[in-house]
Amino acid sequence: MIRHISFNEIDFDKWDKLVSSSQNGEIFCFSWYLSNFCEWDAIVLDNYSGAIALPTKSRFGFRTVFQPAFIQKCIWFGKEANQNDIESLLKKNYSRIHFNTNLPFLRFKQRDNFVLPLSLNEDELRSNFQSALRRNLRHEKSLQVKKGHINSVYQCYKDQYGHLDNAINEQEFKALEDLMKQHPDVIESLEVYNKDEHLASLLYLSNKQHKRIHYIMGAPTQNGRKQNAMAKAHLHVMKLHLESDWVFDFEGSSIPSVAKFYQKFGSLNEPFFEIEENTGLLFSLVHWTYKRFKRS
Repeated sequence: MIRHISFNEIDFDKWDKLVSSSQNGEIFCFSWYLSNFCEWDAIVLDNYSGAIALPTKSRFGFRTVFQPAFIQKCIWFGKEANQNDIESLLKKNYSRIHFNTNLPFLRFKQRDNFVLPLSLNEDELRSNFQSALRRNLRHEKSLQVKKGHINSVYQCYKDQYGHLDNAINEQEFKALEDLMKQHPDVIESLEVYNKDEHLASLLYLSNKQHKRIHYIMGAPTQNGRKQNAMAKAHLHVMKLHLESDWVFDFEGSSIPSVAKFYQKFGSLNEPFFEIEENTGLLFSLVHWTYKRFKRS
């Protein structure tokens, strides 16, 4: 039996055991991670043999599913279920659905996500780099990667990308800070320097149960961009897990220039799906009116 359940009905012990035991489980699926960033409901199969988390919020008085910051996607994990049943439950309980998942249903767009298995040794890893990246890393020994502070990451990010419409805001970043205080072993902050000059700040998320490292946030300074500081930091993290079954997840990107950079590492595309659909006629009308007035 498959059913929709609200947050206060979820058995968190059973939920987290399912995440841990599922081959395709991800750190974003754990209840403690989800609850730090959003309110959420769930669709559950039988006695927690399969499930998907649904981040929720109210908009214009309607219940909606959305994609919070720092949660790359909300996947179905565990035993497979009938996608038509999942789709029916979503339509029944929510007026708008806009989130990332591993299920290609409703109205969806495929989004690129580049990953790099770390099973090789360092020489083999570097041999798979594109020649442009190998050339750019020739002077990497002049750069030092050090442990940093989470606040310096946000400041560097805000300086470089704060003007963008979809930039991470302070409230969203505060939730990440809270997670780091509660679970300091899952987030690592790094900074790149050339002598005393700060070149980049980055954050990585470590999922030890499923052996996956996620690059979740970062930015170079203008000089850091010229000196390939981001590539230096990524390589530093990769080298810590070489010759293992760990995977480095770049967390994107469908932006052509960013995708091109990630592909220089010899990465593989592991796409997911962005679902966007209004399921209620009244919500569709309200949403259309809001967007029209916003443009005017």
